[in-house]
Amino acid sequence: MKLDQAGLTERAAYVSDMARHFNIQEGMTALDDNLPQRFFREPLENGTTIRPEDLRRMIAEYYQIRGWGKDGMAVK
Repeated sequence: MKLDQAGLTERAAYVSDMARHFNIQEGMTALDDNLPQRFFREPLENGTTIRPEDLRRMIAEYYQIRGWGKDGMAVK
């Protein structure tokens, strides 16, 4: 298969969307998109911790960038 960078990017997005679709079909929800609790307790190298509301915002932005719905469902 010969693909340029755009073609490879498109195929990778498709595979990611299909994996997401499968996981949701098997019961995964947007609530499963989370980090272990230690990421909220233990400081990063810069001394800050991740706040749960910041993670939720970042996840929502990621869903939007991917073209997914607010529930994390791949809608492409």
